Amino acid sequence: MAGNRWLYEQLKAAGRKVEDNYDPVMTVTYRNKVYKVYSPGGGAYVLGVDVVQTALANGATHLAHGSFCEPSAEALAYASSHGLEVVKYGPFLGALHAHPQRQKSE
Repeated sequence: MAGNRWLYEQLKAAGRKVEDNYDPVMTVTYRNKVYKVYSPGGGAYVLGVDVVQTALANGATHLAHGSFCEPSAEALAYASSHGLEVVKYGPFLGALHAHPQRQKSE
């Protein structure tokens, strides 16, 4: 999965604990919290309920996506009602203190 590969590389470069098997869901442990992250590939511009259902079916707790795409209102509502957090890459990396720009300045 293209999205997870990019995210995996960013997290590894920042020294985060990431399991090597990142397809279809990547497992990241940070500060004793486990994140199971699903990230759709770069072909989607609108994330629909189908993407959320795929993430949930694969055991994800987070759906991370690029700034080039946006989740639909229905997808956000469905994700929220099923306990899936939907977040863009930037804020997700920031929450794990693994943002590429932050790493360069430290």
